[in-house]
Order: sequence, then C-alpha cells, then structure tokens
Amino acid sequence: MSVLTLSRWVDRLLRGPVTIECPHMEILGRDHEPPVFTGPGHIKIGADTKISFFMHGAPRDGSDAFRKIVQAQKNPYEILHKFRVNAVGYDGTEWSGAGRS
Repeated sequence: MSVLTLSRWVDRLLRGPVTIECPHMEILGRDHEPPVFTGPGHIKIGADTKISFFMHGAPRDGSDAFRKIVQAQKNPYEILHKFRVNAVGYDGTEWSGAGRS
C-alpha cells in the first residue's frame, strides 16, 4: 500500500516560479451547481509563492455567469458568492483553490 503525501511537491512548488499547464479548468460557484466557466489554462506559482491562475474559459450560460460575477464583486466577503477553481494538470494531478477575502 502506498501513501500519498505532498512531499513530492515541496521542492517543485517552493523552488521558484512554476507554471502548471492544465488542459481542463473549471470555475465553480455554489456547491452542486454546474461550472460557471470551463476551459484550458495554467496555474502560476511565483518566486514569492503567490499562486494565481489564468484560464481561457467559456461560460456555460453567459447571463448567469455575468450575474454571478456581479454578485461576487458586490459581496466580496460573502462566502456563498465566492468562486472556486478546480483544475487537472497534464500529469493527471487535480488542483483546487478558492479566492481570498
């Protein structure tokens, strides 16, 4: 039985700037709702360990996506209006993240 840990990522993620290419990314709103945006992109980890992502996403429903963006901007501290990102790298690694307040 093998035990999976983050130890294999420590050197990779903390050594400096890293870009992780992702053929599939999703921007999610509330739980159990379909993704707001989907598309390819990448995750960037800077030398200062700041993490950001870039995505060439298409909305599932343009008017719904616009409404959710407006809600998130008007309510930056409301957890129910925050977006989350899920991504899958070319090596199959799954990544998840959320915005900050």
